[in-house]
Amino acid sequence: MDDTETSVDVIAPNLPVEGAIVRANAPDWVDQDDVRVIGYPKFVFEYDITLEQAFLSDRTVIQSVTVDAVTGGRLRNDTYPDVESRTIPKEALVQPRFQREGAIEKAKSAIRRYISFHYPTSVLVRSLPDMEISREDFAFTLYWLVPMGSGPDSETVTIVDAVTGEAIEEDVRLENVTAETVAN
Repeated sequence: MDDTETSVDVIAPNLPVEGAIVRANAPDWVDQDDVRVIGYPKFVFEYDITLEQAFLSDRTVIQSVTVDAVTGGRLRNDTYPDVESRTIPKEALVQPRFQREGAIEKAKSAIRRYISFHYPTSVLVRSLPDMEISREDFAFTLYWLVPMGSGPDSETVTIVDAVTGEAIEEDVRLENVTAETVAN
């Protein structure tokens, strides 16, 4: 690893670079060395939530939430994602704009909304459930930038989400790829 690269935690990709090339319908000349990467920052939290119930024993529920470290948007996860370490070029990492404390508040808000909808009787017993962070990571979601032009000096790319495998943008000029382009 040289000074232009850094080791970071990433949400484990479900789609390798080779799969991104296929998904993007890349030209025949493209191989995995031609594909660039962008790392988009996220906070991932897992909470143990204790729900008081009026006539039954308390219930413990586990919830996972991902908070976008650029926009503050949040998404409840079905499961806590796998996280692994990768070496990424420093200039490929989008800088976070949101701090951990704000991300925790966003995650709690998402969980409260979920709990009030799915466990309404528990919310009636007590206004706010006890929530404790049981696990957390600051990790990057990877996006593959697959060249789409007529040769290695191509100026357009297709952006493929390495976790979902979706091509989220096609024929984007390389200089127009920004945090907002890959924000979900």
